[in-house]
Amino acid sequence: MVLVPAAIVVMIELSMRVLGFGYSANAIATREIGGRLMRCDNPDFGRGLFPPHLRSNLRPFVFPAEKAPNTYRVFVLGSSAALGSPDYAYGFGRILQCMLSDRFPETKIEVVTVAMTAINSHVVLPIAKECARHEPDLFIVYLGNNEVVGPYGPGTVLSRLPHRSSAVQMRIALSSTRIGQLFEQLARGVAGSPEMTMAGQASVLFLDNLVRSGAPGLESVYSHFAENLADIRDAGLAGGAKVILCTVASNLRDCPPFAPQHRLGLSAVDEERWERIYAEGEAYETEGDLERAAERYGAAIEIDDQYADLQYRLARCFWSLGKYERARERYIAARDLDALRFRADTRINRVIRSVAEEKPGPDVRLADVVAAVADHSPHQIPGDELFYEHVHFTFKGNYLLASTAFEQVVELIAERHPRPRPTRGVLTEEECAKLLAYTEWDRRRILGNVLQAYISGPPFSGQIYHEERVKRLGDRFRELNVYSRPGALGDAAAQYRKAIQRNSSDWELRWRFSGFLAGGLKDYPESVAQLKIAAEIYPDFRLLSQLGNGIRILGDLEEAEAVYRQSLQITSSPKAHFGLGRVLRARGDLDGAIRQFRRAVEVPFSGSDAAFLALANSLREAGKTDEAMMVLRKGIQTLPESATASFHFRLALLLDHRGDTREAVAELREALKILPSTSHPDHARFRKKLDELVSKNSAPSRAPPAR
Repeated sequence: MVLVPAAIVVMIELSMRVLGFGYSANAIATREIGGRLMRCDNPDFGRGLFPPHLRSNLRPFVFPAEKAPNTYRVFVLGSSAALGSPDYAYGFGRILQCMLSDRFPETKIEVVTVAMTAINSHVVLPIAKECARHEPDLFIVYLGNNEVVGPYGPGTVLSRLPHRSSAVQMRIALSSTRIGQLFEQLARGVAGSPEMTMAGQASVLFLDNLVRSGAPGLESVYSHFAENLADIRDAGLAGGAKVILCTVASNLRDCPPFAPQHRLGLSAVDEERWERIYAEGEAYETEGDLERAAERYGAAIEIDDQYADLQYRLARCFWSLGKYERARERYIAARDLDALRFRADTRINRVIRSVAEEKPGPDVRLADVVAAVADHSPHQIPGDELFYEHVHFTFKGNYLLASTAFEQVVELIAERHPRPRPTRGVLTEEECAKLLAYTEWDRRRILGNVLQAYISGPPFSGQIYHEERVKRLGDRFRELNVYSRPGALGDAAAQYRKAIQRNSSDWELRWRFSGFLAGGLKDYPESVAQLKIAAEIYPDFRLLSQLGNGIRILGDLEEAEAVYRQSLQITSSPKAHFGLGRVLRARGDLDGAIRQFRRAVEVPFSGSDAAFLALANSLREAGKTDEAMMVLRKGIQTLPESATASFHFRLALLLDHRGDTREAVAELREALKILPSTSHPDHARFRKKLDELVSKNSAPSRAPPAR
């Protein structure tokens, strides 16, 4: 009764694998690169964790399948903060590798960061078990920010299953089977994939799934985290690695709470009184009378001390009044009471310390990053000097994180490779920046990305003091205007070339150099040349897609097509489908282009608006006007409103061509609502067409000729 059904299930599973159904759910894949067997990131890893419209990828990594003698292999595990967001080329793993390679010049140091945005300990545990099978010497774990909002957490709609940690691991294991993947695909087909803008995603995934302090689900989170972290630790030890567990720091001073909530049971009378006192405090704060503001905020806390924004406002007052210890207490309270739990709270860090202390001795160590960050912050309260926004480190912050782990790692390496440089101190931040070519141009580029892709949109746009924060970061961005300083771009290019000369096999360094050459110096041929060298070292699908774009711009459509197809052999990437579609369209293969554009718009990406427009234009050229209009309407529904003005305009042209002038006028008016400024380059064109159609629609019809 048991063996026969089990045998049938096994046979079905094996048959599906032989037929090529499904995908490998492992984090680490094996590929032959340059005649060598290598281990690298699996681009399909996130498919079982996230729906298509939210799918993330592991940070690109590659290391030899066969560990060479005299090699020390470090695995860095965690989520986006461990990865190095917003630019993993300057993450703490990369900085740590520079430090260790300098201290141990005769040892091959491999620091492999196996991290991914938005994951938590439920997902890192199976990753750790995989890493343990690849001859690790050390695990460094920086983890804890996403325990509530990541997969299987109570603060998200992603695969929620909060009751038992073992049940979560069983669910993850099931999704790695082809049978499990079939059921997931069928379920997704029945439910349909939600189509929403980024603002909609933020609302549905996070803002509509708040978890207040003291909620019953939080106790399960802390319990699961302790169990998973202990299992991650034990997986490393079982694989022969030493383990360093890091406490997790966050921006306290310059990151207000995302979602404050009143305490449960607050009566309507008390809430009304609280609102009045809170408003009085705001008024005093605006006037600059911080003593009275602090007094009013303190009175409001006596009524409701659970409202995170109140704690933050009071902390700012104490900070400005020089009462730093009291400010620190309130900043911590504001973070811990935030119902949108993007930052590791006090309990999470208590768990990390506890798990590290469970096995005292040289094999398991604690790197107290929270203490180190506090020690390097004004009055022990970290802010924008170390963080870009809430948890992601600046280069200075990543350097501090690497430095905090460095001395412990040196001791561990010296046990197996006792030949360090005897008189050499740790590399300075400036020396690491030079080795990684962290230039003034890159500082400006990254800060601009933080402003546009992080701070300006939800959930950050809902924080108090948001306009002040945007202005502060905007001022920093404008101060880094490398285009106005003579010689700045030349200095950056020289820094890149010198770094590459020191380490010519660093494919990530060449990848970033190609971006600088294209974006900074506008030297597209040299940019493509650097990408080609990087792709020979590690042909990552993202790198190949970018290389295809560069070759296409230079006009070699045949080579560009080959590169895009090479990228798509690794995984189905919307950027590669879009690029291939553009090549096929330029070569006259309209049907082939339409097929690729259709694939490109299936999953949102940074160029989705251009892909939708390319598909609509191609369908129109193919005589499929109704389908083109459907694509434009779908783009209007799914993309951010700010990107859809051209969609309304092109839809208006098609409607007018079909004779639906009234509908065309309505679409043009929608386009002008999105572009109200007359200074926008498209405004005059849209207005001219609208006036033309309004005039056409209001013209009196001719009377029939008299008989």
